[in-house]
Amino acid sequence: MGALESSNPFLRCAAAESLARLAQVVADSAFTAGLAQVSFDKLKSARDVISRTGHSLALGSLYRYLGGIGSTQHLNACVGILYTLSQDSTSP
Repeated sequence: MGALESSNPFLRCAAAESLARLAQVVADSAFTAGLAQVSFDKLKSARDVISRTGHSLALGSLYRYLGGIGSTQHLNACVGILYTLSQDSTSP
């Protein structure tokens, strides 16, 4: 999880992919929901571009490998948060 906030963009990408693959292998909806919730919380509170990028990548990777974020509630939250971030002109 800490690598999602690394200054190295390759490490952030690898961390996001690894978390999503781990969730795919574990195949437990509670585990996946926990990973997604950590990223949701970080995206709501983080103001720096590095953290936002890493956790956005993690959510995208979870969606790609699991076909969804576990429930429609999580998917709606994910889309809402990412949409809000895209509209935020105060942060890069």
